[in-house]
Amino acid sequence: MPGTESFARRVEILTPYHLISGDLTLVDQRFSDYLNDRQRESTIALHHATIARLTDPGTVIERHSTAVVFKPWVVATYELFPAPVALSRRLYSYVKKDPHQVFVAMDGMEVHGDLHSTHDFDLKRLVVTATEDYFPLTNASVRLYVNPDYACRHDAVMVNIHRIRYIARVEAGQEAESIQREA
Repeated sequence: MPGTESFARRVEILTPYHLISGDLTLVDQRFSDYLNDRQRESTIALHHATIARLTDPGTVIERHSTAVVFKPWVVATYELFPAPVALSRRLYSYVKKDPHQVFVAMDGMEVHGDLHSTHDFDLKRLVVTATEDYFPLTNASVRLYVNPDYACRHDAVMVNIHRIRYIARVEAGQEAESIQREA
């Protein structure tokens, strides 16, 4: 179609038990918009897909030319090589948002990262009145329950709000304390 832009993005998807990697084709959408699009897609269709167990995420157990992941089973996901997003595609880029460090415990993993908010920071309101299934945590680090030695950092991790079991604001000084306890 004229005027449409199609591009493949390499993504990794964390479910409660698996790490799934593959190429996702996006057409005139950002990755976050695709995840939150309930009208058109309830699945994530991948090409050149691999799957590994979270107990050993470096060992691929299967490779497939195409695969489908049901969106509600995704705990967290991220682009491996995120492309810069033009301001014209960022709907609320003109709104000032303040970053707030949070700790999130979810099915099979924990994430530390910055949650951006435009108003008074209220975690209860975020969870109760969420209009989207996924929200981004920036400057994020992910740690797996079944493999504490595996940790990864990404500029942005999209978190499935329905998979959150615990979320809390990290106060100044708490982050260093929790990281030391983990070591």
